[in-house]
Amino acid sequence: LARADAPAAGESGAGAKHPLEPAPAEAAPGASTGRKKRRGEARPFDMSRYGQRWVALRVAYIGTRYHGMQYAEGVETVEGVLFEALTKTRLIADRDSCGFSRGGR
Repeated sequence: LARADAPAAGESGAGAKHPLEPAPAEAAPGASTGRKKRRGEARPFDMSRYGQRWVALRVAYIGTRYHGMQYAEGVETVEGVLFEALTKTRLIADRDSCGFSRGGR
């Protein structure tokens, strides 16, 4: 009698697997290989492809961290942070073309 895990006659012991050991899993076609996709060059965003409308934002804030409400070059203001967020999320193209107006009470 031969042991099940011993190599059969004429086989070398190198590369022989235990008969109860599962076969290596093969990746299904189109399956993820675990590698991340490379991000290509950022495409320019075309605002004219999307509908636009007028909106009103009502903002309340604690101003201890800011240098006032009105935008000023070189300092962090509430208006500056709002415009940065709106531009980053592509809700507006830029400050000048959005038709912005403010009213403080």
